Amino acid sequence: MCVLSQAVDVRLVNIAGIELYSYEQIGFVEVSVTGEEAYVALCGSLVANFKTGSVICRQLGLGPPVLAENLYGSSQGSSETLKYFLAGSCDGTESSLGECSLKFLKAYHDCGVLQVQCLPAIASDFDVALVRRSQNSMEGIPLVYLNRQWSPICHGVLNDAVCNQLGLGDEGGWKEAPSWVEVFDNTHREIGFSCSSTTESHLRECQLTANSCCGCTGHLSISCLGDYGGDDDDDSGNGSRRRYSGGSSYLYLFVAMILFVIIMARRFWIAKTRASTQSQTNGRLCTLSG
Repeated sequence: MCVLSQAVDVRLVNIAGIELYSYEQIGFVEVSVTGEEAYVALCGSLVANFKTGSVICRQLGLGPPVLAENLYGSSQGSSETLKYFLAGSCDGTESSLGECSLKFLKAYHDCGVLQVQCLPAIASDFDVALVRRSQNSMEGIPLVYLNRQWSPICHGVLNDAVCNQLGLGDEGGWKEAPSWVEVFDNTHREIGFSCSSTTESHLRECQLTANSCCGCTGHLSISCLGDYGGDDDDDSGNGSRRRYSGGSSYLYLFVAMILFVIIMARRFWIAKTRASTQSQTNGRLCTLSG
C-alpha cells in the first residue's frame, strides 16, 4: 500500500465510469493526483460525510452537497480495480481536496465508492432539485430554492407540478423518505405549496401555503412516472420504465428540415427556370437584331 500526499484533481463519473457533464450534479467520485495520468475511484467510510462532500462540490464549482455516501456493489469498488482510500478528514471549508488533511492510500481492496450529489451553483426562486441515489432515478426528496436557501417540499396539493418541473413526467405518489437520506438539519423547515389544477408545470404557478414546517414528520420522497427511455432500478429493486418525451422534439426537427429542403429546392427550381427563360429571351432578341 502506497501513501500519496499531493495535489488532486476531482471529477464525477456515472456507473460506467464515464465523466459527467458539468451541469450534472450526482455521480461517483474519482481523483487524480499530480504525476498520475489516470483517474481512480475514491473510497473510505470516513470520507462519506458532508464536510468532505462540501469540499468536493466546491472544487467542482457546484453548490452545496445533499448526498455523500459509500455505495457497494459497483464495478469501481471491486478488488480488480485500483482505488484510493482516504486517511484523514476535511473541515469543510477547504476549496479543494488538496487542502484537506488527507493521505491517499493506493490499493486494490473491495470498497464502497464515494458518491456525492451537489446542488446547482446558481439557482433562482422556485427552482427544484431532487435528492436521489442515482443519476437516472425518478424517486427522491424534492427541494425548492426560496429566500436564498434550499428547503424540502412538504406534501401538499402538488399534483404533477414538481415532476413536470423536473422534466420527469407526472407524479406517481409520495412516501416517507428512505433511511439513507440525511439531507439537512432541523433548521431547514419544509415549505408547502397548493396547486389548483393539473395544468401547472412549475411551482411558480402554484400558491405558497407555508413558509415553515407544515405538519410533515420527516422528509418525504416523491416518485415520478418519468420521461426517459430505458429501465432503471429503484431502491426497492423493482424496475421502472421511463417514457421518452424527446421523440416529439425530434419529429418537429425532422419536419422542419424536410420543409427547409422543399423550400430551397423550390427556390432553386424557380431561379433555374427564370435563368432559362431569360436565356431564351436573349436568344430571340439576338435573332431579331440579326
